[in-house]
Amino acid sequence: MKKYYYSEDGQSFMPVSDQEQYQLARAGQPGTRATDILVLVGLFYWFFTNIITFAVRYFIPDWWDSPWVFFNIGTNILFAAIPFIMAICIKDKVIKIFGFVLAGLLAIYFLFSNIEWLLDYI
Repeated sequence: MKKYYYSEDGQSFMPVSDQEQYQLARAGQPGTRATDILVLVGLFYWFFTNIITFAVRYFIPDWWDSPWVFFNIGTNILFAAIPFIMAICIKDKVIKIFGFVLAGLLAIYFLFSNIEWLLDYI
């Protein structure tokens, strides 16, 4: 069913475009805002940990022999959650399952490589 609204001059009805209908329908979906915020939090975490890691590696000589290595390993272990955040945001159920499988494999890789690095460091 096509929706209509008043034109700018207020004299006639104008049809709502398909894009506008999609945006109106999407705005009413529950969880859309929550998943958007979840992705944004993940991106902020990723950005700030990379900035801090860059600063540490640039300004602290021999950072791998300092306590900062534990910060780097800790943030990398927490980074394993970001693929799950992306998988949660997928709407299609079949693709979501594939996304969780791929996120699980990525998380296992991140965790294994960082725990191995931590064990080598200790």
